[in-house]
Amino acid sequence: NNESAQALANHPALEILSLNSSNSFSLNNDALAAIATIRELRELTLTDTVLDFEQGLVALQKLPNLKKLALLQVGLSDEDYAKLQAALPKVEITWHGLTAEQQATWHK
Repeated sequence: NNESAQALANHPALEILSLNSSNSFSLNNDALAAIATIRELRELTLTDTVLDFEQGLVALQKLPNLKKLALLQVGLSDEDYAKLQAALPKVEITWHGLTAEQQATWHK
């Protein structure tokens, strides 16, 4: 969640991180700014959320060691996914989106 991401900001040795939304907290674009300060991060998995490039995912360009990014059940537009791929050409990106029904629940 966003609080977890803030607690991990600037972690000096973290290499693999997996974060997901839960019933209590939601992981959103704001958390990505904190995640982007974890300089040694090589693998990142984000699950069960809705993100966009301009407001959040763009921050991942600050991760010099990022090799794998998994976006699992993540609502993201095709346009933003294309921007992400262009911004992170050396990163292996896996994206499994939300159904329209799932994404609609995030905007309630």
